[in-house]
Amino acid sequence: MDSGSLLGILGLSSSQVEEAERAATVVDAREAFTEVLAEADIEALYVYHQPGEARDLNLSDWLGVPWDVAALGQPCCAATQRLWRLNRIVERLASALGDGADWVGIYRVVDGLHSQCLLKEAYRGSVSRGIFPLTDEFAKGSNNSTCAMQRRATIVGDTSVLKQGQPYYE
Repeated sequence: MDSGSLLGILGLSSSQVEEAERAATVVDAREAFTEVLAEADIEALYVYHQPGEARDLNLSDWLGVPWDVAALGQPCCAATQRLWRLNRIVERLASALGDGADWVGIYRVVDGLHSQCLLKEAYRGSVSRGIFPLTDEFAKGSNNSTCAMQRRATIVGDTSVLKQGQPYYE
């Protein structure tokens, strides 16, 4: 299924689908921040609050870069450049979709302590979990894990109609 078909399932108009497809291609390897980023900008890229969790998720732990705000804020930091670009893509995609999507994000599969995990790298929308274990047990209650393990998207058009126990993370 191509992105146009997938976006069309969401009930978007053809112009919204076209705009969303263009949004993801607007950011290329030449676009980058060129000034030193402030501490708040670094935290916005690397640190996510997670509902119900004791501590925030810091992506530097998962990306193998030391939490050194001065170093991470430099234009030469490859990890920060990557997260910055991913955030620009998500920002533009969310803007293009408008009311067509409540939440937009980009995840990546990474190695966790006991299994592979889905790691949220950029998003716009409500605060949400940042790591999803990719195990059969966790997938029973997680739409994100299920989609990643099956390598197939699932559209939840209206979460209020889901039956009790269906995999969905809210």
